[in-house]
Amino acid sequence: MTQVFLKNLTLLVIVSFLALTAWTISPNYLAARRTPKMEKIIAVNSTRSVFPAKAEKETTLSSVGQCGTQPDSFYLSFPVDKRTAYSGLINSVLDHSLTTAYSANNIVTAYTGEIGDNSLDKFVANNIKKTDLYAFMSSVKDYRFLVNGNYAGAGYPKHLLYDGHNGYDFKTTDQGSNVLVLAAADGVLTCSSDGYNTTTINHNNRYKTQYLHMSNVISDSNQIPNSTTPNPFPSGCSKPGQSVSVKRNQAIGIAGGVGADGMVHLHFTVKYDDYLVDPYGWQGQYDDPLPIAKTISWTASHNLWKLKAYAACDVRWHPDGTLITNDDKSFYLIQGGKKRSIPDEKTFRYYGYDFANAINISTEEFNGLQTDTPLATVTGQRLRNAKGVTYEITDRNFKRAFPSQDQAVFQ
Repeated sequence: MTQVFLKNLTLLVIVSFLALTAWTISPNYLAARRTPKMEKIIAVNSTRSVFPAKAEKETTLSSVGQCGTQPDSFYLSFPVDKRTAYSGLINSVLDHSLTTAYSANNIVTAYTGEIGDNSLDKFVANNIKKTDLYAFMSSVKDYRFLVNGNYAGAGYPKHLLYDGHNGYDFKTTDQGSNVLVLAAADGVLTCSSDGYNTTTINHNNRYKTQYLHMSNVISDSNQIPNSTTPNPFPSGCSKPGQSVSVKRNQAIGIAGGVGADGMVHLHFTVKYDDYLVDPYGWQGQYDDPLPIAKTISWTASHNLWKLKAYAACDVRWHPDGTLITNDDKSFYLIQGGKKRSIPDEKTFRYYGYDFANAINISTEEFNGLQTDTPLATVTGQRLRNAKGVTYEITDRNFKRAFPSQDQAVFQ
């Protein structure tokens, strides 16, 4: 009898403890303790909240208010058919160190911050108005330029092409002939009668894109093979100044060599308020030398190949290393579940960050994140090599090893 009583008493104590625990642990505490794995399970597999019905209702109402309408951001589609911004082959980069288009100053700077200069080998890549424009090697011997991961360099990947270049030369001959050129975004296309078949699309939001050297511009459909989109100019783009509305990814011509001594490729330029901009943005670990970066703001060099990213309405957790913003002006780094402000462009560029990778979050979510000390630069070399292992030194004097050399590229 005594044993039965003790057994029942023990069971009663356990049940009472569990009930008391369930009463005292708040939903907010549970939410704060969710792991990334739990977040995924709750978001994907659950049809009901793990919290009481009242809390679930409040979360739903709050989500509507905190997100609101997420505006569409302007972005560009790649203008060469069957290629992307990172699979397309680049023959010549936009020179971030140019002062005036097609003028020489003996240095070429890519959007990655990679530099070709006059310290080693060079060759004449172009001659415009009797000015020799050079392609330069890096000061690091035998260095192959990375750029977008598919840098061809017109057959010279150890030379950065070329001094004063005001856009990108995308290779098209790797796909043979009759390669379609596509509109990078919706807009109004205007024909030109210059010696390069320069074709401009005004996107009506201060951005313009230009396409040069095409052999056919908005020609008859039987002159643009493989085109699946209707052509707005059945008789061709034959009249200078002629304009027509076009849609994103619509075929607007064929890559050619008009004005380029027959060397078939696509020259592509992007402008914002007639300032030259780089569609790849700027990822160098120092200030962008391109004139627009000094004239408009240090947030001008956006990666235009990417859509602006927004956090989901109910997200309350971001992994370490996430860039966040709630106003597109101030940027923060998530570390240890807290937000660390990035105080200036120098620090932002020092770590090689890209504005296109920032996640836009609501003000409510932003205010809910604890604030930590601002991010700072590191005294001395940030990337260091010890016994064949590459480490990153953080601003808090910790070291983090890279799993492989491929993930630790020295600028």
